[in-house]
Amino acid sequence: LSHLPYYLIALLVSGVFHEAGHAIAAARERAQVSSTGIFLYILYPGAFVDIPSRALAIMSPLQQLRVICAGVWHNIVLFIAAWIFLSSGALQLSFTLIGWRQMTDGLSVIEIASSSPLHGMLKPGTIITKLNDVHLKGEPLDVWSKTLLEENALTTQDAGFCIPNTLLYTQLSDCCLFAPTMPFGHSRDRSLSCFTPFGPSKAASRLEEFMGDQLLARNGQCLSSFDILADPNPRRCTSQDSTCGADSTCYQPFSAYRTGSIVRIHYLLPSWMDASEVAEQNSASTKGEQVILYQGDPRDVWEAMQVTTVGSRWSFLPLWLPNAILLTIRYTMSFSLALSVLNIVPARHLDGHHALKAFFALLCSIHQSYKATQSIWDNLRECLLLEGGSAMTATSTITTASFPRGAKVVKGVVVSTTVLLGGVMIGSLVQMVVVMLWK
Repeated sequence: LSHLPYYLIALLVSGVFHEAGHAIAAARERAQVSSTGIFLYILYPGAFVDIPSRALAIMSPLQQLRVICAGVWHNIVLFIAAWIFLSSGALQLSFTLIGWRQMTDGLSVIEIASSSPLHGMLKPGTIITKLNDVHLKGEPLDVWSKTLLEENALTTQDAGFCIPNTLLYTQLSDCCLFAPTMPFGHSRDRSLSCFTPFGPSKAASRLEEFMGDQLLARNGQCLSSFDILADPNPRRCTSQDSTCGADSTCYQPFSAYRTGSIVRIHYLLPSWMDASEVAEQNSASTKGEQVILYQGDPRDVWEAMQVTTVGSRWSFLPLWLPNAILLTIRYTMSFSLALSVLNIVPARHLDGHHALKAFFALLCSIHQSYKATQSIWDNLRECLLLEGGSAMTATSTITTASFPRGAKVVKGVVVSTTVLLGGVMIGSLVQMVVVMLWK
């Protein structure tokens, strides 16, 4: 639903180009255009051009084809022009000249849903660089979606955190006892999260034990997640070297359920953002990379946060505009190509129906012209071959079969195509309803 405005704009642009093609072609053939305009039927925007049937009837078949097929031709031209504009990099160059920049090492926040706990914590324009240990590089949007939506993308870790021994065994381990209805553990202190030992020897062992419908993390420790995970530069330990020194032990955050995951969101503030306001809300220094913690289902982050690969150099440039322009152009390409293909189908009430009639009329006209030319040549041969008062009629070696009745052929093709197209549309709707009910 968030893309609905882009759909409607793209449909309107494609429809206007289509009908403009008919109007321009009619004007070129000096045909009268009664009226033109745009309309809105419920939510469907469109355009129309009214060319009187009498104006079309007095045209030659070739002229009729030009007017009828002009809409499809304009849709194809629009598709090609938009494709060249996108693939040539002209759009990205335009964004750069205006003041936006394309990023390959992070994502800019456009908007966060008001129902999300992250709303107000991350301002629009904030640049997200990492999710846990996953860098948003290369194709940041693909990495973002894959990391948040795939099952084990965030739970699998190659590095742990060095925890001072003085912090261990100081809290009850009730935060490491999980149940389907309590994905964050049984601890009443929500600032505590479960951590389990990390290392080559620990990774191979099972981390949880089953107790009915509950899960208990083996050797789990309840530690302050903010003090350990919110540090942008913590002491880390890897699988190859998990030694943190005599005063520390290597641990990793643990969650028995996806809905209780901890997501470390690493972010940077753009140079134009008011750092003091963010510092007051987050109670942290805003110099350099910072970390904000989200505990819950990672898919909720993906659904609540709208991001883009385009960053802004100045605060007055709206971050949503480049993405909106890009989506509108892409949907315009898709709808324009779809309209050109659909309208050329010889089904009732489509341009293909009228184009097929004009095409058969053109063939019939060519056939009649050929027969008239043959008749003239036959008469000329008779005149040249008259000898001795007796006429020798020259027989042409070319035999022309009678042209099939175009009206019946057109009617048969149109009816068959209309039934086939209607069947496809009904089948698609039934399939969509079945899928929705099945889900």
